[in-house]
Amino acid sequence: MTYFVHVDVVTPDGHAPLDALQRTGVASLLADLLARLEGIDGPDGVSIDLDDFRVAAHPEGALVLLIMDAPALEFAEGAAREVVEEIFEGTEEFEDWAIASCEVKLHDKLAQESLAVADGPDAPPADPAERARLHRLPQADTDSAGPTDEEVETRRTHLRNLAPKLTSFTAAHFGHDASDAVPLTTAELAAGALVNAIDVLTDELFGDLITLAEDETADSIDDSDAVFFVLEELPPLL
Repeated sequence: MTYFVHVDVVTPDGHAPLDALQRTGVASLLADLLARLEGIDGPDGVSIDLDDFRVAAHPEGALVLLIMDAPALEFAEGAAREVVEEIFEGTEEFEDWAIASCEVKLHDKLAQESLAVADGPDAPPADPAERARLHRLPQADTDSAGPTDEEVETRRTHLRNLAPKLTSFTAAHFGHDASDAVPLTTAELAAGALVNAIDVLTDELFGDLITLAEDETADSIDDSDAVFFVLEELPPLL
């Protein structure tokens, strides 16, 4: 079955946000390293194919989309994590980088085609989202405890430092006024989070536009069999 594994990789703690040139270099280097992969060995000798990939860098790191053919969701996630970790360990430029998340997102059309041929009492749920949820239930007790207090504070500081870049809005737009019902620090966090999200979205959009441009058979997104980061999720043109 085809799985779409979204891997969010981040720079080391305390690293300055990547500028445009650095993001271009990160995306290019990651794409080159992924293109060199000849095959992926899953658990118990299971062979897993990497059919395609996409890379979109952002100020905090990069989003990597791995399109994998694997017998089960857990195999796809595990193989994706192992591949990225090996790349980091063997590449000086990524030596201290880390994986923030590694998650399968099923492509609805391909998932429905695969599930349509399944039958019997052990057949998976028809809803891909429910299937993904059930696959992750056994791992609930082994999930990471989350970021440390120091990591949270570092992240908060970084977001507050981004707040001044949002020049079209003031703290008042985020609820801060003389009554201090919404503290200034909270308003700054909201503004910084918006700036960070815009950076990520912009990089993903450019990556999707390149993907669409490379699809010579498609006149529109609906005609394309390519996988996008965000284009398919944008609202329709009115």
